[in-house]
Amino acid sequence: MTRALDVFGAPDAEVAVRVPVSLHTPGAAAQGLVAGFYSRRATPITSTLERVLSQARRELFPRLLPSQAPTARPFTPDGARRDLLGAEQTRPRHDRGAAIPTVFWPWWTLCVATHWCRHRLTRTAFACLTPASGTALSIPRALDRLQPEASCGHVSWVLRHLLEEPAWNGLCTALTRLAAHLDEHGSPIDYDRRRALDYTGLLHEQRWSLLLDRTELRHTPALLRVVRGVLFETLSGQPASHAPAHFAPATTEQRDAISDFPAVLTTRLTGELRAVAAEFLAAQGIDEPVTWQPPTELADGLDLPGPSPDALAAGPLHELLAARLPLQRAATHAGLPLDAARFLLAHQPPEITGGPHPEPDLAAQLPAELLRDLYVHRGLSISELAARYQVNRRRIRTLAAELNVQSVTILRWCPKYDLPVRAVGGNGHRSALYDTNQAPPGLRPR
Repeated sequence: MTRALDVFGAPDAEVAVRVPVSLHTPGAAAQGLVAGFYSRRATPITSTLERVLSQARRELFPRLLPSQAPTARPFTPDGARRDLLGAEQTRPRHDRGAAIPTVFWPWWTLCVATHWCRHRLTRTAFACLTPASGTALSIPRALDRLQPEASCGHVSWVLRHLLEEPAWNGLCTALTRLAAHLDEHGSPIDYDRRRALDYTGLLHEQRWSLLLDRTELRHTPALLRVVRGVLFETLSGQPASHAPAHFAPATTEQRDAISDFPAVLTTRLTGELRAVAAEFLAAQGIDEPVTWQPPTELADGLDLPGPSPDALAAGPLHELLAARLPLQRAATHAGLPLDAARFLLAHQPPEITGGPHPEPDLAAQLPAELLRDLYVHRGLSISELAARYQVNRRRIRTLAAELNVQSVTILRWCPKYDLPVRAVGGNGHRSALYDTNQAPPGLRPR
């Protein structure tokens, strides 16, 4: 705190730089003092402070820029070439592309993420740097190999700013350990094969209807598109923007909906989605796990810029979402970055007790044809179907207008499926129903 106050009290930028640089042992204290920050509104004070911190980081933690290596120091002292991380090229022509997803492993992405970089850029950059460790792979060749959604300029920008991170040495060690583990043990998933699969028929309509019947979801065309995008990222290891055109996100809102989908996950829905993914792989003749990641023990003892995913608790986040708070606000109230909240909800979804519907007895008694037409195709859940007509005393004509059908259609459903019909006129708004003993228990008056 004293050092920080000295920085703000310095008469000019040159004097301010000398305050953190004067630390005798530039360790954790110096890293926290000169860590970068992001300001939405540029002012002379914030601009000067950013320049002071950047210069202090370069003096406290000097290192060779990878972009300078081919010209300034293309070789190590013993004559070996360097890789993108500045280390010796031990296996120049080795290819790890088949073992690494384009969408970097979520647990590891959260660990290495910085506060100044978007999650999508972070996962792309580290997906390119991992196969480059110890090899002659360049950024353009890594991009051609993995086909991410970021450009060469974006990845170079991320790498250039990572070099100013005090935790850069920890990041390099993490990438080196990941690469060594893949070289020794390999990966149970062949992502080259996954990326080459045809995902046009992913989650067809019949399987989607079955998933709706077993979970808490309600059908909308937008939701189906989102779920297909989530499954595509999970299976192919690629961003959803690479998906087939009929469900690839085309707008920012659609991309955000895929990113925020963990907010609606439950344990039951997570299990159903994994079952859909496993069925898709089996239909393609692929005997692999749906997902996989390198052991998290590889990060032990490393100083990484992101939070430790295993130390985060999802309980407070579940309570805030149950109180109908939006995901962004819930993450803020829980004291979590948005990406950390998404990770927690995806890997620790809440467990919903009870059946998938508020009235499972009604689902067991009404014919599947009627339920599918009302619940799947028209988006009307079972509880709403009963509540609108029986509890809320809605008129047939009103329900017909809401469901976009003719009144006679609803009247035709009632005797066909033994649904109770109220009398026309004033008696129809009273509690008495005709033939209530013949109606399903879920529709009988209470």
